[in-house]
Amino acid sequence: MELAGPREKIYFDPSKLKCGIVTCGGLCPGLNDVIRAIVLSLFHHYGVKNVYGFPFGYEGLAEKYGHRPLELTPQVVSRINQSGGTLLGSSRGHRT
Repeated sequence: MELAGPREKIYFDPSKLKCGIVTCGGLCPGLNDVIRAIVLSLFHHYGVKNVYGFPFGYEGLAEKYGHRPLELTPQVVSRINQSGGTLLGSSRGHRT
């Protein structure tokens, strides 16, 4: 087994990386906690400064719906773990 947590050796340059988070499949308890943990880990452990959340699951990836990605910073996610649901929203099913 491999221990969880940040890797010592990575194969990308964090200063050039942009990451996206999409929450799909409907709501489940703890999604805000997961979003917060991903953002904080990318920022503090890897030095990734560009993290975006795509609203409403796959719908947020389709241009025709007009959703704009939300820039996620440590400040934006600092207290979302205290709220239910998900900051990004979620959706089910195929979106084209």
